[in-house]
Amino acid sequence: MAKTLNKIGIYNDDDLITHYPFRYNILKRTDFTALEEDSYVVTDGVVETLPYLVHFKKHMDKMSFKLNTGNRIINVVIFNRGFYKSKLPIGTKITIMGKYDIKHNTCVASELRFGMLPPKPVIEPVYHSTFGLSSRELSKLIEQRLQTDIDVIDYIPDYLNEKYSFLDKEKSIRIVHNPKDIDSLKLWSADFFIKITENLN
Repeated sequence: MAKTLNKIGIYNDDDLITHYPFRYNILKRTDFTALEEDSYVVTDGVVETLPYLVHFKKHMDKMSFKLNTGNRIINVVIFNRGFYKSKLPIGTKITIMGKYDIKHNTCVASELRFGMLPPKPVIEPVYHSTFGLSSRELSKLIEQRLQTDIDVIDYIPDYLNEKYSFLDKEKSIRIVHNPKDIDSLKLWSADFFIKITENLN
């Protein structure tokens, strides 16, 4: 694991907690009644039909099945996830994410997860990762480290922190990796932007 982390520039605890997300996924159930063509969707439901698997070329496959979302049944297509076939009997609860084709009522899923979406939207950080280490695995490593005390150096002078009511660096690090809601993420983003501007000046 240490060698894998080294590939993305992580050699110690400080490198780990300052390996920031490059974007966030908002896990919130999509309203299909207000979609435009080829929209990115997030939805959950129950597997309605047994998956049909087709192999083509070398190490490539295409799996398709129907998903009952509760108010509609949509076609799902996902590539190179054939190993899930035996784990998707009829009635399995899953969540999918991907591009939705309105005309053909088909979602080409880029990701499939087991279980339903939580009742409230979840903000999920996405990290640059490497072969052998997914973004979700990296997120778990960072979260484990943040559950303990962390020692960080805040390079912003105290008078600027007081003048602009900045968040301290430790709190900022915890928010950027695990924002509780959109408002806290916006607060961190605005605070971070001001800090960067002050440093450049």
